[in-house]
Amino acid sequence: MGQAIVDAGQSGIRVYLSKAGRTDVSLEFPGVRAHDNVLLQVARVVAESIGNFGSHDDWTVAAGITGLTAIHGGANTLLLALPTSVTRVVIGHDSATSYLGALGNAPGAVLAVGTGVVVTACAAATTARVDGWGHLFGDAGGGFWIGSRGLTAVLEAEDGRALSTSLTAAAIARFGAIDTLPSIVYENPDRVAAVAAFCIDVVACAEHGDSLADGILTEGARQLARSAQAALEAVGLAEDSRVVSWSGNLIQGSNYVRRLIRTELASLPVAASLVAPVGTPLDGARALINLPATHPLYGEVTRAYRNEK
Repeated sequence: MGQAIVDAGQSGIRVYLSKAGRTDVSLEFPGVRAHDNVLLQVARVVAESIGNFGSHDDWTVAAGITGLTAIHGGANTLLLALPTSVTRVVIGHDSATSYLGALGNAPGAVLAVGTGVVVTACAAATTARVDGWGHLFGDAGGGFWIGSRGLTAVLEAEDGRALSTSLTAAAIARFGAIDTLPSIVYENPDRVAAVAAFCIDVVACAEHGDSLADGILTEGARQLARSAQAALEAVGLAEDSRVVSWSGNLIQGSNYVRRLIRTELASLPVAASLVAPVGTPLDGARALINLPATHPLYGEVTRAYRNEK
């Protein structure tokens, strides 16, 4: 029996394949596009991954998938789109696998921050999810949110509507001349990911003392803290259980960003503490396979079996 563990986000799809007697393999693919059926996109990636692994034995697929909603279907939809060698599928929204990877069975809240943002909180028997409304309506404090504000600042500086900023040089290095930047982004079919990628430059400029970039990140941290507060309030966690962790490279990769978030969490009406994750979203996806029925996230996971008896 092989296992295909999947973390499917907008910035990339990561697949981890394992089977007894074989060397484990890690693969990466382009991220899912929210305007297409996310389950069918994951099915194509998993089928390719298993096919390249060269095994025809039974497979279990466990996946955390961004943008997953009831309109896409559930585990059975994914199972039917996969080769018959896949006999078991367990899937959940990536907010659930981010939580399981970061906090496991412990209560608290997890900031899943990539291109977008979704915040999940769990208590003994209740869960809450905050934001995750996509780049047009929410995802406050995420990669697109930060990147778009950074590029707006560059264009405002170009117009003379704002002070000059080191973000301008970063934008030129990434996109080319400022006067062609908007058309380059608008004509890019992966424009959301392209804008979100600029968040890396915003972080770098802030770390090197750019006050405008720092202001963007500070407001982003404030938005994330507000979302964490709303999620913690929704599940009614006591003050001494108000623990917040994270998943995603934006927070993981920058102590500067973590410091800003920690400061904003400490300033909430009921303070919360920021703690390092115990694992990764891939670990969280793997945890779906044997998730106990007593876990508050159990009901948010769908399961399907081929030839179930």
